[in-house]
Amino acid sequence: EYQFAELSSLFSLADRFFMRDQLESARSVYEALFELVSMIDEKAGVFWGDDVDLREERARYCRCVYETSGPAERPEAFAAAIF
Repeated sequence: EYQFAELSSLFSLADRFFMRDQLESARSVYEALFELVSMIDEKAGVFWGDDVDLREERARYCRCVYETSGPAERPEAFAAAIF
C-alpha cells in the first residue's frame, strides 16, 4: 500500500511537469514510471485502484512523446509509447 502511494506521488510529479508545459521532464518521468508499471504488471498482475488513472497518464505520456520527438522519429516513438 505504501509503495502504491509513492507511485501515485511520482505520477503527480509527472503531471505537474506536464501541466507546466515542461514536456521533456514529464516525458522522462512518465517513461520511467511506465517501465516500472510494466514490470509490476508482468510479475504480479496488480490492480492499481482509483489512485492513478493509467489511461489518462498514458495519454499524457503519449502527448509528451509526440511533442518532444522530431518529425522523422515521431510515428515510431509515438507507437512505442502507446504500448
